[in-house]
Amino acid sequence: MKLIIKLSIFLFSIISFSSVAQVCSSKNICKTADLGSGFDYRSQSNYGSLTPGDTSRLKVVLYSKNLVRIFCCSDPILGKVDYRILKAVREYKRVVEKINKIEIEDPVYEKNAKGEYIVEYNEWGEAKVDEYGSPVYKVLKYNTITKSDTIWKTERFIREEEIFNSKTSDKKYFEETVQTTKSVVIELVVPPANLKPEGCVAIMVGRKFLSEDYKQFSTGK
Repeated sequence: MKLIIKLSIFLFSIISFSSVAQVCSSKNICKTADLGSGFDYRSQSNYGSLTPGDTSRLKVVLYSKNLVRIFCCSDPILGKVDYRILKAVREYKRVVEKINKIEIEDPVYEKNAKGEYIVEYNEWGEAKVDEYGSPVYKVLKYNTITKSDTIWKTERFIREEEIFNSKTSDKKYFEETVQTTKSVVIELVVPPANLKPEGCVAIMVGRKFLSEDYKQFSTGK
């Protein structure tokens, strides 16, 4: 019974959201002049209902060899709704993974009255040398010291970079000729208000094909 009730609520939420989107998509809240000429808005445009203080984010894909136009519309009852467009920027940073500490014995060599290191001799009275041919000096004592061995790794970070903001832009829309397919996030912010009226918003994502070969392929010519 609980499963049936939960499933019913879930289906009701989907139907309600879908109904709101259909109602908002049928309202003329966008100006015809902002649509431009020849743009296709059918694939990624989004409609919904928001209240003052709400923030909505929508991720869309901008395909290469397309001229894209993005803008937002809203019911006047919501006030001035602003939006911005963000792109993901990958950054790489070298960071410390771990530090290994190693204890080693550091020799303190004995010196004579002149402050010179005292060379060791073998039983034949010859100065001792190491494998590199350097003289071997007499060790007075060993001090234990700790050395650190730092292991590094490269981490990838993703930050969002603003490429358009309706608050600071002279244009009502964002328009760009896309050279390489990329994803962007459209963030829409409804200003707060004392009253909480519900109004429709529309995030319009239009594209215009720039490749003549694509046009011919899509029409079957």
